[in-house]
Amino acid sequence: MRDRHYVLATAPRWIETSPFAPVAERLRGDPAWQVHDLPTTHNVLAGGPETFLALLLTLL
Repeated sequence: MRDRHYVLATAPRWIETSPFAPVAERLRGDPAWQVHDLPTTHNVLAGGPETFLALLLTLL
């Protein structure tokens, strides 16, 4: 089975209304998934491309 990864954008004003936070919490309890929190808004590539790239490089 391949590793499954879920990236949650956790910027303060974004995470308060994010519809994805409950999904991330559910997946944290599932051993088949790894949840990664990134301190960006939902537009991860615009808000933190270097952070996202660093995460991708650790998964290679």
